[in-house]
Amino acid sequence: MRNLLIIFICTLALLVTAGCKKGFNPDKEKIAGSSINKQITEYLSKARKTKDDNVKAKMLGRASELLAEKGDYKKAAQVARRAKRANPTQKIALATIGEYYISQGKYKEAEFALMEALTSDSNYARANYLMGNACFALKKLGDARKYYELALTKNSKDIRIYNNLAMVYFKTGKMNQALSLLEKGIEKRPNYAMTYKNAGIVAEKLNKKSHAKNYFNKYITLNPAGDDREVVKQWLKKI
Repeated sequence: MRNLLIIFICTLALLVTAGCKKGFNPDKEKIAGSSINKQITEYLSKARKTKDDNVKAKMLGRASELLAEKGDYKKAAQVARRAKRANPTQKIALATIGEYYISQGKYKEAEFALMEALTSDSNYARANYLMGNACFALKKLGDARKYYELALTKNSKDIRIYNNLAMVYFKTGKMNQALSLLEKGIEKRPNYAMTYKNAGIVAEKLNKKSHAKNYFNKYITLNPAGDDREVVKQWLKKI
């Protein structure tokens, strides 16, 4: 049985890799990276200048989140821990520490850090999404579903949540719910390739062959440079 892809990396910028983008433009990526670097520098500068520990923690927390978005998890964790020293309840920093542990495959440690973030703010979408990832890795599918569903109510624009919650539905045999959720994700982000691939997998499982073909073809169109392009083409031939 083919599995839906679940990504245990938090940030959308990392989840949307070059291979998943339509019309990938490396120059545009450089501009986006430059903008993030500028924001990080600004947050770190504000943190150095302030004497207010709460402000310092908030600025460092925001910098840590952007560093994680870049994929620099080690530095993100270092900055987040500085934020935590300034304010032990700073939710952005606590979530970043949890994200760092997820990137290292340390899911129990991630669970503990993310619970601290959720104790600070139980409705924090990012922490709920990350906790869903940690719980999924720990095979706590019921808990993963709970956290993903809450994350989705707080941030219905995040395409990662649709994909990962659909994975939970898929794993627990709720195929129709999985496909419905992925189709909602497609409505939200019609040019995001991975959702079409996942929808194709679920549609094929439901024996909706024409739907599966359409989704796989759309995935190939949106992801022309994908490493799995030939694999998906083989799937199409067998439908």
